[in-house]
Amino acid sequence: MTGPHGEELAPCERLARADRLIEAISACDWRDAEVILSAFLEEYRAGPPLPALIEIEDEAEFWASISTYDELMAYFIACGRKLVRRNFGRRGRVQLAARALQGLTDQERRQAITELSRSDEALEL
Repeated sequence: MTGPHGEELAPCERLARADRLIEAISACDWRDAEVILSAFLEEYRAGPPLPALIEIEDEAEFWASISTYDELMAYFIACGRKLVRRNFGRRGRVQLAARALQGLTDQERRQAITELSRSDEALEL
């Protein structure tokens, strides 16, 4: 995690800063804190992806790096639904599945494949 000037923060420094932030928020009138925090969060959330001005993969990586978990999941599900309706052929579908399974342990990957082979219901998003 980095600080406001891009410097790498140690876990203890991150914890200390988070503690000071909580104290500052708690010291404010709740109405003021709500307005300030809402404005701050709105400014720093990613919002929807914009049309690519540079390489599309770089744009996608950048957008994903600043997105909230909820944004990532919403676009992941929406894109997944759209992609499964495309005619990728066997090779394309295998590549898509491999990306989806990337990062899982061998055991988790085997379990996921077993679940997928049992029922098409697993593909319902």
